[in-house]
This record gives sequence, C-alpha cells and structure tokens, in this order.
Amino acid sequence: MVLSLIGVLVVASVALILSRGAPQPIDRSTPAGVVQKYAQAYLAGDTATALSTLSDDARKQCASYPGSYQQSPQYLENVRVELRSTTERESTATVRVALVQTAEGGPFGPSDYSTPGDFQLVKTNGQWEIVSAPPMIAACPPFIKSVAP
Repeated sequence: MVLSLIGVLVVASVALILSRGAPQPIDRSTPAGVVQKYAQAYLAGDTATALSTLSDDARKQCASYPGSYQQSPQYLENVRVELRSTTERESTATVRVALVQTAEGGPFGPSDYSTPGDFQLVKTNGQWEIVSAPPMIAACPPFIKSVAP
C-alpha cells in the first residue's frame, strides 16, 4: 500500500515537472509580447527572428556591424529573462526585465545572479518594434547604444 502511494506521488511529480514546459506566449501585439519573442529567439540562437522584432533603424545599425555578436551557446544556456514591468505610452514603451544567470556549484549549490535591464520600443504603423535591448542580450553593439525617447 505505502509503496503504491509512493509510486503514484513519484509519477504525479514527474508529470507536473514535464507539464510546466515553456512559458505561455504573451500577445505579440503588445510590447511585452514583442520582447518575449525577441528574447526567446535570441536565447535559442535564432538571430534572424530576433532581428525581425527590431525597428528599421535598429536593424540598419546591426546590419552595418561586421560579424556576429551572438553570445556563445554555453553562456546562453544559463540565462533566462523575467518580465518585471511594462510602461506603455502612445508611441513608445519600456519593458523592464531581469536577466537571471544561473551559476553552478558554490558551497550551497547553484546560485542566481540577476541584472535589471530595459527594452525600449517604438510603435510604427500600429506595430511595436524594439529600438534597444539590455547589453547582455543585445543583437549587436550599435543596438545597445540606441536610446528611445
């Protein structure tokens, strides 16, 4: 009886862990949804999709930069982006995130290091587009320097 109960609990725990999966997608017509699309693509190494969320000016700045600025896959495995807040104005928005990097080891096990970061967006033809991203996950160096009003 006790072994059966333990077996059921183990199966339920595994099912719960496996069902968590990826975060729920946020509406892509919102500033937070555009940032989520960018961050997921960037962290997966899909630079083309990440760049597709940028404003024309930001894309042009990145195109003028020789070479790739994508972080190494090992570095990105330990990074996650957490939404903190969104401030939406008529034609601009700021999406504040926490960039959380997990480090293995240490005397008490794995630890997290969190850095705040802001995405600046502009609304063009009814669509939200990113004009700048936090340096840790920026698509290219000129993109980091972009500043939205």
